[in-house]
Amino acid sequence: MRPIDHTSHLDDESWEGNVDKLAADASDVLTARGFADDLPNERLVRDYTQRGIVSRPQRQGKEAIYGRRHLLEVVAARVLVKDGWPLAKIAEHFPSAPDQELLALISGKAKENRALSVARRLMSESALAMPTRRPPTKVSNVQAELRASLRKLGMPLNRPAVEQLTLIAIAPWCQVLVESSRLQRVTEDEAEEVGRAVTASLLDPTIRKGGK
Repeated sequence: MRPIDHTSHLDDESWEGNVDKLAADASDVLTARGFADDLPNERLVRDYTQRGIVSRPQRQGKEAIYGRRHLLEVVAARVLVKDGWPLAKIAEHFPSAPDQELLALISGKAKENRALSVARRLMSESALAMPTRRPPTKVSNVQAELRASLRKLGMPLNRPAVEQLTLIAIAPWCQVLVESSRLQRVTEDEAEEVGRAVTASLLDPTIRKGGK
């Protein structure tokens, strides 16, 4: 007898159920993909709905009916929570995220979204750096690296620019705008320089202070 493939729920576009079925099937998918701790239940689904992480369900009389989109939202949210993402940031990202992006965020589908591994690495580096207060010389080094990286990238400064842009969601809380005409010609060295510039920006105290 072949084992049941619970992960197939995610690929079933006609999936539908009440809140109990949503929590149960989401738990099955998460367990099958190695996330067996702190599985979703009815209370968590309702909490995520209030926070804006899970879309509002359809109503059939007094019962709430959920679809495949809701299943993707619950599973992807639990994966991101395990990765350390704050619920508030997940709620900001999910309403505009297409189904395929949520599917790519789920463990086992990561290879379809290279930005996920980059986002996890950047988050890990930032988490390691934040507990330690950097001395002033280190801060100036970060700012200098940022300016140097921007110069190498040829970023236009102090002038307005009108360009066609492509938005790349590196993480639920981080998006990068790239000139569409330039995107096809980006070299590996330039991509690495962009990564260093993003890292320096995330750690720059002036930018952090201005963003609060």
